[in-house]
Amino acid sequence: MRVDEWMSSIRSSRKELPFDDWMVLVATPIQSAEVGLRLTQGNVSFELGHGKRYAIRDAARGAQTFRCIIDGREPLVAFIDKRGRRGPWLTVGSLFTVEQILSMRELPE
Repeated sequence: MRVDEWMSSIRSSRKELPFDDWMVLVATPIQSAEVGLRLTQGNVSFELGHGKRYAIRDAARGAQTFRCIIDGREPLVAFIDKRGRRGPWLTVGSLFTVEQILSMRELPE
């Protein structure tokens, strides 16, 4: 649905934003998700907030940071590389390992 909206936006506008940049502008959590979403994976749960940055750590990949946006009730995350560039938006699903979830902490803005 969002891809169709983005394509329509490109056709009707003089500004051509890449999809991932456009998503930041249009993603809006529904009222019940405005303060964040509590997600459960296995026996652990974690909360992601719209527009927040997080740090995680695991033995295989080391330290990573990501930003979260919530579109409706769908949390999306984009990992941030060492140069501060945001990667593509990914759905959460089974994206995080238990080790990463246990290490997750919100970063100050």
